[in-house]
Amino acid sequence: MTTITASAGASEGEDAGPFATLMNQQTNWLAADLAAVDRTKTPWIIVAGHRPWYISIANDSSDVCWECKDRFKPIFLNYSVDLVLSGHVHAYERNAPMFNNTPDPMELDNGTFPWYITNGATGHYDGLDTLDRPFQTYSRYAQDSTYGWSKLTSHNSTHLTQDFIISGNNSVLDSATLYKQHATSGSGYGNGHHERPSRSWWR
Repeated sequence: MTTITASAGASEGEDAGPFATLMNQQTNWLAADLAAVDRTKTPWIIVAGHRPWYISIANDSSDVCWECKDRFKPIFLNYSVDLVLSGHVHAYERNAPMFNNTPDPMELDNGTFPWYITNGATGHYDGLDTLDRPFQTYSRYAQDSTYGWSKLTSHNSTHLTQDFIISGNNSVLDSATLYKQHATSGSGYGNGHHERPSRSWWR
């Protein structure tokens, strides 16, 4: 399992977009790092960022990093990132695998889109945030009433489970398992679903 932490949704108000001091510095690094993953040895790729891209909340205080979403999501798709974790919003929402605001038609059953989960419900000095109702159509489970943390279990190269565990009693409130049949052939670009990115700013 490889976990990559990038500024794919930095803290609100920070100049932490995907460009850094040199144009495309971070996106170039990220694409090269993902391309170097040997899926025969490391089948699962998990990316962690701060602000979510898919969340059932009004974006009235820059809760969503739109520029980060536009720049990073094609890279995640092309290199077959399995799971994207975020926080910032102090609530929990497990979404369908997504790309361009569209759920993967295969959902968690060997699809191609990255799976997006936001868990900022581990703690906050002034309480949890309130999610908007009704939840977004891509939401598969959401709650804003209890603190909790996420546990990831890599069962093998094809099954990965995420549990939301209530902090107060350690019971599992939500659980879902992603199935991915990772291809192991090719020159290191993702899991075989996609070709190498061709846009100039990925080079």
